Amino acid sequence: WMFPEYAGTIRELIQLRVQLRPLLLSLHLESSLNSFPVMRPLVFHFCDDVGGASLEESFQFLVGADLMVAPVLDAGETKREVYFPGCAAG
Repeated sequence: WMFPEYAGTIRELIQLRVQLRPLLLSLHLESSLNSFPVMRPLVFHFCDDVGGASLEESFQFLVGADLMVAPVLDAGETKREVYFPGCAAG
């Protein structure tokens, strides 16, 4: 192996891929049957929630209806604030 220092991280990512595979397969089937996108903006499922209109929340998205993705976009950052639709702040 060329990069043994990354073997643990690669192993974890492969395990995550294996865990997500059933969800992704079912979402692709759903997409082929009713044209719902696999990756969805928050408004797709939370159309009445006006709290997530800021630019920062616009980078969040859903994979299906149940998995939210909120990427960390700035180099060197390891965390960020996440907006949860339908939840009170605090």
